[in-house]
Amino acid sequence: METEEERESRLQQNRDKESLSRATETIQKLTQTLDAKRNRMAQSKRIDLKLAAFNYNKDDDYRSHKDVVIGAMNKVCSHYGALNFAKESPGMCCSNGKVVVSPLMKPPEPLLSYISKRTPTSKLFFQNIRKYNSCFQMTSIGSTNIVNVLCLPPYDSTKRNSSFVKCRELLH
Repeated sequence: METEEERESRLQQNRDKESLSRATETIQKLTQTLDAKRNRMAQSKRIDLKLAAFNYNKDDDYRSHKDVVIGAMNKVCSHYGALNFAKESPGMCCSNGKVVVSPLMKPPEPLLSYISKRTPTSKLFFQNIRKYNSCFQMTSIGSTNIVNVLCLPPYDSTKRNSSFVKCRELLH
């Protein structure tokens, strides 16, 4: 994990780099950047998102559409301090303080050592975290009712939980 000092140092380096970039930016480059942003904004206003998934146009820039861009995750919840997206509705994370979230307990060893990012083993763990997640993504399946059938139709909600069997395959 990143310490507060490391975080502040990283953020200051980012600010310094951005400041230098702006100071050395030519008027021509700034104009090009602003024109490109204006074009993206104008194009995004023309895109109709109604049924857009069924009428996808690869030339449209959906990423810059005003209804798609929700901003950076930098808004702090006034109730619990959770990070929210800039355009996220206020109080959405905890229903305006109605949902009480207990603090997380300190993870047990060896997990605590792995997530510290202070040892070579910990750094290796974070470099491969997606691989580990992929290996173990299906290990938490639980069921209260085990049905032994060859082909259980997925539409039969009376005989399945959140996992079901389709022709001898376990689906989740």
